[in-house]
Amino acid sequence: MALQHYHNILVPVDGSDNALRALDYAASLAQAANLQILLLHVAQMGPVEMMKTLGYPAAATDAAARRTKEQEELRRELAEHVFQTARERLPVGLEVHQMMVAGDPAQVILQQVDKLGNAVIVMGNRGLSEVRELLIGGVSSKVLHHASCPVTIIH
Repeated sequence: MALQHYHNILVPVDGSDNALRALDYAASLAQAANLQILLLHVAQMGPVEMMKTLGYPAAATDAAARRTKEQEELRRELAEHVFQTARERLPVGLEVHQMMVAGDPAQVILQQVDKLGNAVIVMGNRGLSEVRELLIGGVSSKVLHHASCPVTIIH
């Protein structure tokens, strides 16, 4: 893969061994080609995001938001743990950014890479939700078939 036209490597991380192996590979690419890494953790949609997606009125989503503050804090703590684990594997000196977004993993990955522009994706072939992937199709497969940029899938 010729990387001279790219600036970023998007690496979805969920704490799984496959995601961490993908991160190791992405780090070696980033060092060799002087690219920055964006760690992306996709959190499950909570009730508020679901309600917004389904078109509930703002008053209903605001009420739900007040009740689900604790759940949001738990999602943030999980994401921070995943990011910390990922950062500990990276060599010193790499430019690394991180973001957490709630939603469908494949859709979020595709949206974020489109926003970045000049990016490639490096991801593991299976994450923590292997049973779900068997039932509805793998996230890596969806990303591979719909991405507008190069995708490397690490086994």
